[in-house]
Amino acid sequence: KEMAIKNSKFLKLEDGETSPVVKLIECKAVPQQRDPEKETFRYTLEMVDGSKKFLESTSNGLLRKMADVMNKKIQIYREGEGPETRYDVLLAE
Repeated sequence: KEMAIKNSKFLKLEDGETSPVVKLIECKAVPQQRDPEKETFRYTLEMVDGSKKFLESTSNGLLRKMADVMNKKIQIYREGEGPETRYDVLLAE
């Protein structure tokens, strides 16, 4: 499982989990994989080792929070499951 997580192009967070420190380097709207008629927001994150991972969310709340931290080091906290998912964005020291 750890190998699959490490090699994934996407940052996956479980309920109650906080990401490692990442740097937000891009945000753009892309078609949803399940329903290409709808859009989702794709965040490009630079990991500590320089690799890049993506986080996708349709949350406007997350979009507003991410708009304030472009090119900054952050941690992302996930709470909830499915449509009840909420994210918090924390500035990293």
